[in-house]
Amino acid sequence: RFRADFVDVGVVGRGGFCKVMRVIHRLDGATYAVKRTERKLQTHRERLEALREVQAMAALSASTAPGLENVVRYYGAWTERDRDGEHLFMQLELCDDTLASMQERAIELRALSSENPDDVGAQRRADDAGFG
Repeated sequence: RFRADFVDVGVVGRGGFCKVMRVIHRLDGATYAVKRTERKLQTHRERLEALREVQAMAALSASTAPGLENVVRYYGAWTERDRDGEHLFMQLELCDDTLASMQERAIELRALSSENPDDVGAQRRADDAGFG
């Protein structure tokens, strides 16, 4: 399904358990992130852990609770077999910023707002950036 539905543009990030690829959906032309487990899902326990992550992402994405507006949007998931075994794939919103870059920007905005305490706009931008 991955190769049939998406064009792989490149790896966005990689960790010990998965890699995240920037992809373009062949049907809608939109750009997404697809997360793929690096290790194959061999045991019943590994499959359950993968299913829990999928269910958690789906629940967070569907929630309208305050504080969840910055959670990456979940679009769907599936498993796929290749020569290495079975892997989990999750189609997610692609974010242009990293958490580190957002934190850095928030720190810069807080510093600017503290230098200009009468600048309501600077204060509002710092508050909107969060992380503080």
